[in-house]
Amino acid sequence: MGSSSGAINLYDVGATPSQYEIRQVIMAHEGQIAFVAYLDAARIVTVGGEGTIKTWAVDEPTSTPLTVFTHDAGIVCAALSGSGATAVLAVGDEIGRVGLFNLSENAFTWLESAHTGKTQCVALDGTQVLSGGADNVVMVFNRADGSR
Repeated sequence: MGSSSGAINLYDVGATPSQYEIRQVIMAHEGQIAFVAYLDAARIVTVGGEGTIKTWAVDEPTSTPLTVFTHDAGIVCAALSGSGATAVLAVGDEIGRVGLFNLSENAFTWLESAHTGKTQCVALDGTQVLSGGADNVVMVFNRADGSR
């Protein structure tokens, strides 16, 4: 679970919420966590509002991420597709851009200007990336190359 403090809280869960116990707290980001998800059974991905995308080992979480990517603007939303080697993130940033980030390559496949004002939400499927912005516009991108 991510938090506004930048921490990831990993829990051991029981049969009921009263049996949940915090196993580990990792200070992952310098500010709010915009997105957190399992990539596979061994790794999680976090996206921070300060513009970083990080992966972490689940079995031995430490304060040292496995990978770090620093974007040139704050990332405010993300959505995951695939897992393991095929995992990609659709991301939206605070200056209105939308991109597809390849987690195996730790790099953007494409990044496009989309909105005036910040991108507020993103979604993706096998062929398209969708975004909604503060400008009240919904954009549709080709997942492969970012064309509209």
